[in-house]
Amino acid sequence: MLPRTFSIQLLLVLTMCCARATGQVADPPNILFIEFDDLNDYVEGLGGQLQVETPNWKYVENLGTLFLNAYTAAPQCGPSRACMLTGKDCFYTGIYNNLDYKCNDFRGAFRPMYNNETVFTLPEWLKDSGNYFTYELNKINHCDDKYNDYDDVTADPCAKELSWNKVFYYDDSADIVVAGEADLGGGERLRWSMLNDTMEKYMGDYIAVDSAIDFLYEYTDDPSIACGRPFFLAVGLKKPHVPYFIPQKYFPEYMQMDVFAEPFRYPYNYPENAYPYNGIIMPPQPAIPFQDYENLPEDGVARQLTFYILLSDILDYPSTYSPWPLIDPTLTDEERYAILGRTNYANGVMAYMAAITYADAQLGRLLDALEAQPEIYNNTILVLVSDHGFSLGEKHHMFKGAMWETDLRIPMLIADLRNPQQQVAQQTVSLLDIFPTICAMAGIAYPAFPDGSPYLDGKSLLPIMNDPEMIWERPVISTYEEKKETSQGGCFPQYSIRDARFHYIKYATNNVYGNLTCNIDSSLTEEELYDIGLNRETDPNEWNNLANDPDYAPVINYLQQFLPDSALYLQNTFSVNIYNDSLPCLLTMDDTLHAYIHLFDTLGLELPDDTTYTVEWTNNLTGDVFTGNALNFPLALIPEDVFDAQNTCMVYVAVYDNGGQLIAFDTKTYFINPDSAPMASFHIEMVNDYQAAISDLLLEGNYTHYWWDLGEGPVYYDQTPSVVTYDTTGYHEVTLFVQYGNASCELEVTYSVYTELTPPEQFSLHLFPNPASAYCSLEMRDVQKADIRILDVHGIRVDQYAYSGLTPYFTFSVKDLPGGMYFVSVQNEKYIRTEKLLIIH
Repeated sequence: MLPRTFSIQLLLVLTMCCARATGQVADPPNILFIEFDDLNDYVEGLGGQLQVETPNWKYVENLGTLFLNAYTAAPQCGPSRACMLTGKDCFYTGIYNNLDYKCNDFRGAFRPMYNNETVFTLPEWLKDSGNYFTYELNKINHCDDKYNDYDDVTADPCAKELSWNKVFYYDDSADIVVAGEADLGGGERLRWSMLNDTMEKYMGDYIAVDSAIDFLYEYTDDPSIACGRPFFLAVGLKKPHVPYFIPQKYFPEYMQMDVFAEPFRYPYNYPENAYPYNGIIMPPQPAIPFQDYENLPEDGVARQLTFYILLSDILDYPSTYSPWPLIDPTLTDEERYAILGRTNYANGVMAYMAAITYADAQLGRLLDALEAQPEIYNNTILVLVSDHGFSLGEKHHMFKGAMWETDLRIPMLIADLRNPQQQVAQQTVSLLDIFPTICAMAGIAYPAFPDGSPYLDGKSLLPIMNDPEMIWERPVISTYEEKKETSQGGCFPQYSIRDARFHYIKYATNNVYGNLTCNIDSSLTEEELYDIGLNRETDPNEWNNLANDPDYAPVINYLQQFLPDSALYLQNTFSVNIYNDSLPCLLTMDDTLHAYIHLFDTLGLELPDDTTYTVEWTNNLTGDVFTGNALNFPLALIPEDVFDAQNTCMVYVAVYDNGGQLIAFDTKTYFINPDSAPMASFHIEMVNDYQAAISDLLLEGNYTHYWWDLGEGPVYYDQTPSVVTYDTTGYHEVTLFVQYGNASCELEVTYSVYTELTPPEQFSLHLFPNPASAYCSLEMRDVQKADIRILDVHGIRVDQYAYSGLTPYFTFSVKDLPGGMYFVSVQNEKYIRTEKLLIIH
């Protein structure tokens, strides 16, 4: 097969040539819809984890639109998939959690008694109104093993009622389950296991992709297998859903499989923020770990929603060891316990990453088959999504069902292979938008209620795909209900509203704390508000809850307009953006702030200044109210004692229609008071000939961000690297940049360090027999203790041993390794040597 980068260019040329040559109306596009289960933002392009490699996802990114701010309608499989398939929000479906989902009677959830009897599903609408052949492979509907919403009475697949013309379900084979359970890591709460690579072909996702590949080839040869129609092929990849029973080759090299091996090897980056990375990068924590969680109400709903699995369950795993590994005799029992708990935690994170890599490999197999058939490829729409996000210990929370960004943000990627175009969209979008978007791309009218009113709750994303820079203001809603009336959060829906910058969460307790009667009149309201930032630059990890800060009350007031009981629920609305003239770094009391707005309608078209809408300006430091499209705010209006005590001023602009309805809102923070300018210093020293340690960072005053240029390697944002390892001799400048003020001003502090490197010594290494079939021996002389790693042709570690140096020979088994080429690497602080090994069975 041609390399993918070349084949993309070739297919683009072929597509354009064919379009020019025919001059005919194109055939309806085929649709290949792929939904991952529990996939968070760890795929490439979303920035959730820097060490996960998803080359096949990345390949599709090069062809289509990546939505950076896409959100699920609900943070659990059942309600999320119900919303996506029906195009209706939870408020209509009445499905707020998995227990609400009627596995044996999907349509039983839509009845006159629930006031939602009209329902369409995306595959049903494509089949009945677009003349598509709809084929579900594995989990698209929740409870896929029930063949949900499938007509199993009508024999003719071309005449099926309900959603699907054809359905097949494959789960992992019994052998997979037995092998995984026999070598279970992580404990019952976080189940993972390294499978022999030869077992991959017995896994449900692998088999489902095999079936999809067979369908593509059969369809090319004979479209009558799909009733002569275009197809909607929906493939549900169950990974990275637990359990993580994954072939060994997909696991990161840092997995710690033997905590009793000496010396103990930390699987996580240690010390924290060391560069280059010597272990897995763990999910981020605030300066005081879990302080963001501790600041939430102890008896409140937010904490209750984390109780499905708590991180403490994972960190307490060392209690199962008997005896404990020594690790380091100088450590206390408490310190060793913490290291072992964090090791189990790191292994769990890496098992999740392995499941992602495995799922991406299955995507790659399907893409290979699609590429091999250009007549299908050139007329196919690719849609890649996840049903919801996934937490890995943030705020003590594991898995899903919470209302934070980790559980709600999803990967979403749409590529129209009729016109491939790589682009990134930052507008807030929802899984509810999938239904109308596919209809629009396929040229199919939207469904409607019997009275002719619009049925769909989502909006087509085609305008964004045609213009990723378009103005789009539609905060998206996510909803969840715990459905445990004995615990907080189980009586009433909990809501999240996410716009381009802010994330607002509104919880309703069952009743007052300690009294769990479902009484809405006695229910308490809990709120969270996070300033994520337009580019995820302010508080992407949601550590700083602003809900109780009166300066942000106008933001909450605006976002509440998108709740189900409010005027802008599910609506696109007007967008207003604040702009200003050039400003100094920090404004003084002698300055006048000049600002103005650009106002856009619901189609993203800018409105002229003479529109009849009312524009009102306010701020958080004075009671002044200004009107009009432009603001002239003399800062002398701020009382001097207030000005001296502040370093920022928040300006708000609200736009009202003729009926007094709030239709647009924006806020901008301006930096004031030169006395608040930042000061910075740090200490750096060499700890040996090639490593430098950074310590004693002092940052005072007001700033927005800081980052480090280490003189070699990556840039570190808003964190301080601890130990930096250099691989070249010479001087290296380490610079701290501090950004502050209105004009993105920068403060720089630079120190230099000098490294003197001595290259590792080489030594002779002899492998025999080579090729090997059962066992292989290494002959090494004058070598002290060393680490022996067996790597596959991709450089992925498949086995590891500790060599004591007591004898010049070391023997290991290759019986369980598939035949092929491998590398044997032997290294310690002084030595490094790698040799090829061929295994033949």
